[in-house]
Amino acid sequence: MPDSQPEKKARSLQSSDGWTWKVENRRQNVGLKLLYEPGNWGDVLKGTWALEIAGELTRRARQQPLRFLDPFAGAATYPLTDSAARRLAWLGECEFTRAQGPWTATGRIASTGLLVRAAATVAGHGIAMDVFDADAERLEAWGDVPEARRLALRSGEEALRDPA
Repeated sequence: MPDSQPEKKARSLQSSDGWTWKVENRRQNVGLKLLYEPGNWGDVLKGTWALEIAGELTRRARQQPLRFLDPFAGAATYPLTDSAARRLAWLGECEFTRAQGPWTATGRIASTGLLVRAAATVAGHGIAMDVFDADAERLEAWGDVPEARRLALRSGEEALRDPA
């Protein structure tokens, strides 16, 4: 029985891009200061779900601003690595890759928070964002996002207990 197109595509991605938590170029890992590569499949899934939810909330919320809490926000953007770029190219045209377009065009990949912010803006909604990251440098990177309130907490878990 011949392979289906999705099965061939999945095998070709696996054989050319073997999945790993780290970036192929080990020198890039040091600069990222992460345990994983930004733009991995988990990020794609999380971002896709967040975009779907943000879309539904903006349809239902009328003119109320969205409220967004990310207790493990990371930085607002990260460098677009070669393997993440190949992953997005493999995905092709979809909501996630369209949403990432303004950032990938400049060699960056946006965090889920920025994707939700963009979705709210496109829908004509305001957004109130609370973000936290244990890494002070990544948290500071949110300073360029006017709607983002950087939480001064000890942990992301603390943000989940009392986001106000």
